[in-house]
Amino acid sequence: MRVKICVYSLVLMFISITIIAESWMIAYIEGETHIHRGSTQEIADFGSRLQPGDTVSTGAASLAILESSRGSKIKMKENTRLRLDSLEENVKVHLQRGGVFSRIVRLLKDSFTVTTPSVAAGVRGTEFFIAYGLVIEDEADIWLCVNEGSVAVRSAQQEVLVQAGEGVNIINGSRITEPRFYPWTRGLNWNTDPEAGNVRDTTDLIALYYDLLDIDYD
Repeated sequence: MRVKICVYSLVLMFISITIIAESWMIAYIEGETHIHRGSTQEIADFGSRLQPGDTVSTGAASLAILESSRGSKIKMKENTRLRLDSLEENVKVHLQRGGVFSRIVRLLKDSFTVTTPSVAAGVRGTEFFIAYGLVIEDEADIWLCVNEGSVAVRSAQQEVLVQAGEGVNIINGSRITEPRFYPWTRGLNWNTDPEAGNVRDTTDLIALYYDLLDIDYD
C-alpha cells in the first residue's frame, strides 16, 4: 500500500510540473526566419521549439508568429530581431530591432515584459505593438500602442500607463510622451491567426515619421 501511495504522489507531482511549465514554438512563418542558439544558427520551421536564450530573426518581406502552450502569441514584422530571455511564468523578451505585435493571454500570476536597451513594457493579458523608429537625437525612438488591456511603460525617467486605443512615443529612448490616439494605428494589422485571414502588417513607420514629428517634437 505504501508503494502505491508513493507512486501516486510522484504522478501528481509530475502532472503539476507539466501544467505549470510553459513552452514556446514557431507557429507560423512567411519568408525567411532564423533561430540563433549560442554560436549556432538554424532555419526556423513550423513547430520549431524555442528555448530561453534563443534569438529569433526575420528577414526582408518575412514574418514569424511565436506561440506559447497557453495561447499567447508574438508576431514579428520583417527585419526584426527578438531575444527570448525568459520563457517560464514571467516571460521576458528583448527587442533588438524591428517591431512585434504581442497578444498575451491573461493569467493570475504570470507576467510578460518586452524590453529594449532603454525601455520596459510590462503587461498581464493584453494586445499591443512596439517597434523601433528613427534616430532623431542620440538613440532610436520607440513606438508603442495598445489595442486591448493596458501596458505599463517604463524608462529611466518615467513610468506611464497606456490604455487601449492609446499610444506613446519614447523619444531618444527616455522621454515618454503623453498617451494619446494616433491615427496611423488604425492601419495596423492585429491579426495573429493565419486561419482567420491575412496576418502581414505593412505599416511603414518611417514613411509616417514626418507627420508624427509635428505631434511629438517641440
